[in-house]
Amino acid sequence: MPFVALKEVGVETILINPNIATIQTGKDLADHVYFVPLTTEYISYVIEKERPDGILCTFGGQTALNCGVQLQQAGIFDKYNVRVR
Repeated sequence: MPFVALKEVGVETILINPNIATIQTGKDLADHVYFVPLTTEYISYVIEKERPDGILCTFGGQTALNCGVQLQQAGIFDKYNVRVR
């Protein structure tokens, strides 16, 4: 899993997972785990709270990609200085 590799090289990771029944729910896989729907409202809240440097939108299928586009169009990434990786 890509976020495990990031964590292994010292990158603090935040996992947003709408499905609490998956393996990705383990706290040892990411530094912070949020169980929230993949919507612009919830993701905006997490970005505001955590203030990440970057975001990976490619690990959540089409829903995550669509949410990333909506966040970009809403100016959330620019507002919080988040780079899309």
